[in-house]
Amino acid sequence: MNLSQFDPRRAFSTWFYRIATNAAIDWLRRRSRALPPADSPPQETVLHAVAARDMARRVEQAVHELPEDQRLVFVLRHYQGLAYGEIAMITGSPEGTVRSRMHYALRALREKLRYIIEEDGCS
Repeated sequence: MNLSQFDPRRAFSTWFYRIATNAAIDWLRRRSRALPPADSPPQETVLHAVAARDMARRVEQAVHELPEDQRLVFVLRHYQGLAYGEIAMITGSPEGTVRSRMHYALRALREKLRYIIEEDGCS
């Protein structure tokens, strides 16, 4: 997103948070692809790091597949740590709508990621 995509009929804060959210997701994506240092830890630790990176990639993909309104609420709540009231102000939606979107986002993520839990035997 850039300045030419800003719609002056909408809240500037929503547009700004969308840019910030995208930047944060891009940063996390780049960070998760970083190679381990030359003096890498023992093999077991490396395997845990690879598994964690794979899990993060799967979760990120599942979040990316959410409808935009649910994804925005999820990212602002879980990655940015904002309260529901703050998210409501940013999105221009009632707090009940924000909570509903979060509910549906979490339900969709549980469904999309269920196979990971079953794979790991965590169920």
